[in-house]
Amino acid sequence: MSIPLLSTKLFIPPPRPGLVARLRLLDKLNAGLRAGQRLILIAAPAGFGKTTLLSAWIDQITACASPPRAAWLQLDPGDDDRVRFMRYLIAALQTIDARWGQTAQAMLQAPLSADGDQALAAALAALINDLAAQPQQSVVVLDDYHLIQSRPVHDALTFLLDHVPPIIQFVVAGRADPPLPLARLRATGQLTEIRAVDLRFTPDESAIFLNETMQLDLTRDQIAALDQQAEGWIAGLHLAALALQGTLSRQGRRDFNAFLESFSGRNRYVLDYLIEEVLSRQADDVQDFLLRTSILDRLTGSVCEALTDRPHGETRLAALEQANLFIEPLDQDRTWYRYHPLFAEFLRSRLQQRLSVSTVLELHRRASGWYTQHGLWHEAIAHALRAQDYDHAAALIEQIARETWIMRGESGTLLAWISALPQAIVIARPRLRTIHAWALMADGQREAAAACAQQVIDTTPPDQTELIGEAEAISAIITALHSNVPRTIELAQRALEHLPASDHFLRGLVALQLGLAYDTAGNLSAAGRVYTEATVIGRTANLPFISLMAAIQLADLKVVQGQLHEAAAAYQHAGQLGAEPDQQLPIVSMAYSSLGRVWYEWNDLDRATQYLQESISWGQRWAANDIRSTGLIYLAYVQLAQGQTAAAYDLLQQADRALHQRIVSPLSVDVARMHQARLALRLNDLPVALAWAEDYQARLPELPATLRVSGAATLARIWLVQGQAAGVCELIGPRATTLEAGGLIGSALEFHMLHALALHQLDRPEEARTVFTRALTLAEPGGYVRLFVDEGEPMRFLILDCRLRIEKSSAQLHSYIDRLLTAFPAAQESAVQLQPSALSPQPLIEPLSDRELEVLRLIAEGYANQEIAQRLVVALSTVKTHINNIYGKLAVQSRTQAVARARTLGLLP
Repeated sequence: MSIPLLSTKLFIPPPRPGLVARLRLLDKLNAGLRAGQRLILIAAPAGFGKTTLLSAWIDQITACASPPRAAWLQLDPGDDDRVRFMRYLIAALQTIDARWGQTAQAMLQAPLSADGDQALAAALAALINDLAAQPQQSVVVLDDYHLIQSRPVHDALTFLLDHVPPIIQFVVAGRADPPLPLARLRATGQLTEIRAVDLRFTPDESAIFLNETMQLDLTRDQIAALDQQAEGWIAGLHLAALALQGTLSRQGRRDFNAFLESFSGRNRYVLDYLIEEVLSRQADDVQDFLLRTSILDRLTGSVCEALTDRPHGETRLAALEQANLFIEPLDQDRTWYRYHPLFAEFLRSRLQQRLSVSTVLELHRRASGWYTQHGLWHEAIAHALRAQDYDHAAALIEQIARETWIMRGESGTLLAWISALPQAIVIARPRLRTIHAWALMADGQREAAAACAQQVIDTTPPDQTELIGEAEAISAIITALHSNVPRTIELAQRALEHLPASDHFLRGLVALQLGLAYDTAGNLSAAGRVYTEATVIGRTANLPFISLMAAIQLADLKVVQGQLHEAAAAYQHAGQLGAEPDQQLPIVSMAYSSLGRVWYEWNDLDRATQYLQESISWGQRWAANDIRSTGLIYLAYVQLAQGQTAAAYDLLQQADRALHQRIVSPLSVDVARMHQARLALRLNDLPVALAWAEDYQARLPELPATLRVSGAATLARIWLVQGQAAGVCELIGPRATTLEAGGLIGSALEFHMLHALALHQLDRPEEARTVFTRALTLAEPGGYVRLFVDEGEPMRFLILDCRLRIEKSSAQLHSYIDRLLTAFPAAQESAVQLQPSALSPQPLIEPLSDRELEVLRLIAEGYANQEIAQRLVVALSTVKTHINNIYGKLAVQSRTQAVARARTLGLLP
């Protein structure tokens, strides 16, 4: 079911025939346009000709040479929904250029945005980028802005005013000053203001209007008297002219004087009197037509016929326009009209006085029926609510809720409709309560949404499994956002049991949540199975968000399993599909971020930078700060690998700021903090790393399995720097084999590697070689490089040591080791060093002897003690004595530290 946008809201009203030329006001508007001021404000009470002036101005400026382009949005109370406002604003701008706002539209209707603020911010940023790229001056009119009461809408417009290029100018017209930064704009010369005192007719303008436009043929004194009473109020003069038409020719000056006496007092009372005068002069059937159709915000012939039980609705509307009875066309073909707001307010007031309550309710019921029949769902629901036909309104809401919420993101509209229903109606309809839960969740009210969904689960009859499943789906999504993995798995499994096979969207959405939960819990086989199901659902039902998200998660599993080449291909494919113009999905940033991480692991730093910057750009565009922070952190890894320490530190600060701006998932914050600790360690900022370690150990029982594993690897690195190698062996030694058996090859090889470093630090070289050879064997198929190189000189020594002992038959592993060795930088000043304070360049207390230098060079080449003894033809005990002397003179405690210290001092190449 499609809910169309109303093109009548985008129609620029043409100037009325016989319009009084407002040259002084047109000059003021043109001056603001030439000055490139960000905002032109027209604020005055009803009836001062705001819309008429703007209509004439747009007609004038678009008819000149090299005209600016113009867009118009006629606002109504429904535009208080921030997403609806943005969609109509984009539609208005697309009347200028159809390319504008395409990305922003995709962002607004991205399925199940867990953060409405995030979606709006992303859409605004994308829209501004589009506007910044256009070269021609454009004017955007927002008429009847006083109908907007929503703070988010005001904030959105303020953001646009602050960031659009000067070539885009907004014109806001309404009955009162909007809550925009007017003082700031005024102080900086960015505001043109036209107010009631400016809009009032001058005596000359009043004369032209009364005698030429309204053809009254009044004397100068009569015009002056009317103008004095009306004080230039255009609506008052217009109504007075309508009331006087035909009177003067019949009864002359005496009747004019009597009329003038009645034309005094407050505008509201004068207005009521004048409209009553005008209305009373119409035929009875015209009065009846006006009153009955006044309930409509927009009028077209057939809906008027439905309300009045009379034919020829189009003819009647055309006749009203011809008679100048405060009716305005809303399209070029004059199919749709609206009454002037002042006239409509008066007619509705008289309608309540002249017709019974039941008759008025019946009119609204008829209007709702007509709009329903013609697929105009918003108006159908609005009139059903005004008719107090709550069951019909509830049924319509249930019918279009998914379209409104999923495809248009208008959770505010849904919440407003539901709040207008009696509570008893909502409680009695489980479907409506489920919709209420969706809308609350999309609006960011997660606790209320969870409570609403739980009520549906608890009170819905067991045979209504579809509704129960949908409520369980909502609960699973909310629980996942709170990182409650066991509860998420339970709810998602139950939802999939209850949801029908035909509900592809919800089943795909729940499958994604379940897969993520399994993944987080470390159950890779279950996660892979569910992700595969979600991929099939997404492709079968043409749900690209579902299929692409599942594909990316499957690629993530490939990374966990150490299959980097397969993962990279999947990320690349997902990124290409998601970036197509008709998709523009935010998950593209996840694909690019992961692809950048893979290329970093392969030590292709240029490609890694390219994809990570693309990910950061997408994250910025979508205001997805968790994804953006991940890209910034991995870009810091790249900068550090290139020796750009200051740049890496700056990127870490940017990532930290991004995480503080808006948080989508606590898990994403924990992962970011862990990587920040790793980078801090490499930047020799040990206090930051230790603070993370303390928090990690305190929270260990509550952390998900994936974070417990990656956190253990980070903790091991910290302990190695602190010289706690025995603790590292105890922490990760046994777990490496367990991880390998469970298929978590990426983590297993990392644990083997760290275990080997710890064993080497403990001077247990044979064990270290055995463990490290296993790490290399697991890493070679995936082509891991940076995992080893980032560990610096101790790792280089370990690789050299193993290379000498790998059998010649293992040519593939030999080749891999050679690739790793060539990836190490020639100088190791920026490499990670164990106990950096002990390895700082200080002069030796006692120089090494020639024999000790020879032993040291053999240690650096990876020879074991026995091999050194054989090579030098000395006893093993002699070799050990030399090594102990080397340790003492270099102030180190292990072979690894000795080699690193010697390189720092220039004793080794």
